[in-house]
Amino acid sequence: MTVALVTGAGTGIGASVAKKLAAEGAAVVVTDIDGDAARATAEAIGQAAMGFRLDVSNEAEWAIAVAEAERSFGRIDMLIGNAALTAQEVMAEDLGVLDLGMAEWDRVIGVNLRGNVLGCRAVLPAMLVAGSGSITLTSSILGARAGRARSAYSVSKAGIDALVRSVAATYGGQGIRCNAVAPGFIATEALRATASDRIGTLAQASALGRLASPDEIAAVIAFIASDAASYLTGQTVTVDGGVVSQLGI
Repeated sequence: MTVALVTGAGTGIGASVAKKLAAEGAAVVVTDIDGDAARATAEAIGQAAMGFRLDVSNEAEWAIAVAEAERSFGRIDMLIGNAALTAQEVMAEDLGVLDLGMAEWDRVIGVNLRGNVLGCRAVLPAMLVAGSGSITLTSSILGARAGRARSAYSVSKAGIDALVRSVAATYGGQGIRCNAVAPGFIATEALRATASDRIGTLAQASALGRLASPDEIAAVIAFIASDAASYLTGQTVTVDGGVVSQLGI
């Protein structure tokens, strides 16, 4: 049985990924900064899942999470690094570089980018001993395209794109694959909370004229993480309904 650890899996894309992987036969370690939400997702999955709180920016908590996963399921075959700061109060303070407070910058980078570096560091040693492993991180179209604000978020996601290339190049010869998925505009609770006045505009930015569901992103992540994508590594796969491929005119 494949064992996957999914971060940011209390709601949204992460919860959909955890459920998708479980439906495909994996045992899933569901983690989230909101421990109750993580446990609720795990309970919805059933016996092949466990859920607990994980602050991805805390290295000590990563050690506990990996030890707990190994105690319960023996190993970790997949890491799905999905956790990110997307709360309305965070996004409201993530402005241009002249207006962004450095404390906000450090907070966003600490979770979105450093948190994924810590995740890779936590799971890679055992994966290297096993000679195989799959790491899939959630990036964003804002890692490659700029908006008029959210500078910390954009930089953190661009950093993820570079991180997967680095991990893939360094450890590919030892059986490790590392990729990212860059979603466009997804109909998550976080998006509805932070951009409720722009939902229609964001939907029309897609060539398909709609937002994606978390399940649609989860399906791509599950594929990339699986052995079905065994020759895919070092890539950021954009799943945005055609937002960045068109002029929109």
